[in-house]
Amino acid sequence: YMSYTTITFADGSTIVIKRQAAITAVGGVAAASATKGEVIKGTGRFVGMKGTLTSKSKILPREKGEAGQKAVVDATITYTLPPK
Repeated sequence: YMSYTTITFADGSTIVIKRQAAITAVGGVAAASATKGEVIKGTGRFVGMKGTLTSKSKILPREKGEAGQKAVVDATITYTLPPK
């Protein structure tokens, strides 16, 4: 699936990432995902940011009464910023 993620920092700066993910299912239930992405926009201290994202997730089983699933994610953003 494809999605967009916006990370907002305490100073109001943001990073917007376009992500493409693949989900692995076990027994018809989502169990893991792998994601690649591209930084498409930065604001505030991240204006002009360029970069990529990679991540792997382990999707945890839904517990009784939970509306959605949780995941443990290991992600890396590699980036450059323009000179000041």
